[in-house]
Amino acid sequence: MNENALASPDSLNLMLDNVSTELFRIIDSHFHEDSLNRMVRSFVHYKQTESTIWSELTLYSYYMLGGSSPDIYHAAAQTELIILSLDIFDDLQDQDNFEPPWMQCGPAAAMNCASGLLVAAIAGSLGKPLDSTVLKLLAAAHNGQHKDIQNAISTEEEYLQLVAEKSASLISLAVHMGYQLIENANETTARKLAECSQHIGIAAQLQNDVKNLTLIQERNDIVQRKKTLATLYLYDLSKEAFPMLSNYYDGVCGMEELVSQEKQLVNFIAASGVSEYISAVQSLYLQQADHILRTIPALQPWALRFRSITIDHFHK
Repeated sequence: MNENALASPDSLNLMLDNVSTELFRIIDSHFHEDSLNRMVRSFVHYKQTESTIWSELTLYSYYMLGGSSPDIYHAAAQTELIILSLDIFDDLQDQDNFEPPWMQCGPAAAMNCASGLLVAAIAGSLGKPLDSTVLKLLAAAHNGQHKDIQNAISTEEEYLQLVAEKSASLISLAVHMGYQLIENANETTARKLAECSQHIGIAAQLQNDVKNLTLIQERNDIVQRKKTLATLYLYDLSKEAFPMLSNYYDGVCGMEELVSQEKQLVNFIAASGVSEYISAVQSLYLQQADHILRTIPALQPWALRFRSITIDHFHK
């Protein structure tokens, strides 16, 4: 496929249609109970209405390294199902997003679907076991999720390690799902891809951390007393500049007191420099990712496509 063809929306839609076909083939091979099959399909259809890059991460990482097997569509479908299962578990644990259908069918049914999806994704329908690296990345993501649930970190270093496990491991997983199908793969390339993916994953999470910080009526990180790089920065600064926030995090005051000073809180966050600080840290990770990606021998136009949905995405 040439670069002009790749730029065509029809081309990408065809690729994603192939992934979708494989995705439902996996579902039908594992979910034999009719109502369960319908429920899982409804979850997948809902997920497909969102704009995500998981399939593309797997596809582009494979093609830019010279892959040409149609099995890549199956691998990309496995990626999508893994991420969906983890999204369901995350929403059930956090209780901060009630729109998806898995939040409206009862937690027992939703958990059963999520665990079933993870098993189906790992097993696939081609009878080929996943690379052990994928399973290690899944384990890392679960360890990071546990740390996030505990909310016990107290330093920036601890938070960045949490993000590297919880969030960046999933970017690495999506990329490695493509890499694992490459014949005679180069270990140096694998290491560089893993490092690049980690940096991209951390940058993505940092961007997410500064969203909606001032909407305290929402179930955002401040309301939930979540510890992120952004809120740790605000917490330290607030001890002198706006003690109400540090008192809220320490449990000295409650939500009512915080809401009563909402305007002051919004002004404090706006003047704190937290967005600029997070942006600067994010830029460091993106610069490292960019440097690594440039050293990986990769075919065009796929490397450009990979860059467009990762590094370049943050500059739009």
